Amino acid sequence: MKFLQVIARMFSKKIESVAEILPYYDHYIIDLWGVVHDGTELYPSAINALKTIKGAGKKIIFLSNAPRRKHKVGERLDSFGIERSLYDDIVSSGEILFNTIDQYISREQKNYFYIGYEKDMDILEDTNFIQTNDIEKADFILCADLEDGLTDRMSEGLKENLKIASEKGLIFLCANPDIYIVKQSGGTQYCAGYIGDYYEKMSGKVIYFGKPYGDGYKDCLKAFSTDDLSRVVAIGDSFHTDIKGASNFGIDSLLVKCGIHRDSLKEDLGLEKLVQEYKICPTFNIESFK
Repeated sequence: MKFLQVIARMFSKKIESVAEILPYYDHYIIDLWGVVHDGTELYPSAINALKTIKGAGKKIIFLSNAPRRKHKVGERLDSFGIERSLYDDIVSSGEILFNTIDQYISREQKNYFYIGYEKDMDILEDTNFIQTNDIEKADFILCADLEDGLTDRMSEGLKENLKIASEKGLIFLCANPDIYIVKQSGGTQYCAGYIGDYYEKMSGKVIYFGKPYGDGYKDCLKAFSTDDLSRVVAIGDSFHTDIKGASNFGIDSLLVKCGIHRDSLKEDLGLEKLVQEYKICPTFNIESFK
């Protein structure tokens, strides 16, 4: 553990404010849930942090594992009071799925079985795909979320449908790779990635859209109009998605410690233990996005 402690402290610099890294980066890829908000309320210093970055003439793109189209993510940010002037674009996992689904699903596979909240049922709106509530008639599964994830991880009915789907060899499209997310109040909410992991253990084929996979980062670079990875940094709270995704893509990262790993990071050598578990190290770490 002493070696890991040296590695973490040597390669992950603790900072007090995003202002400290402004000289090093021009382009900021920022996570939403766990950094800017928790689905219900903003983190206290989030808007000030965004203003600090934009005030320095930098560019911001929100890269989110939100299982919905980016215009809906924008509307949600509006409701939080995050003005459009505070960011340059949004890349959501739902938008990535919408734009790339033809790479995985043939034109003959029209019917899909939907898992998730009613509010996200419109991911495939304005396409030729048809939702069915009968798993026997489905050609593939579209999973946006685990409904009632705050109280019930998976119902027996859902497990039975997944069993039938795996036996039929249906592809499972996962619009949110997160296993779970946390609330500032202390609650935990399980996500589509939790179901995707379950389906894979049943030998089902799962296609994930969003972090830590590369398509979202490529979309960000395109929107930034840059190919200089040395001037790009990703800010997020999850080793599993944000820090891993940044590492895989070859860009630096800033770990926000008050998000998904907050309890682990309160422990002695908490950061070092996460570095050991995930075999990656964030470039910087900060208590909260400020």
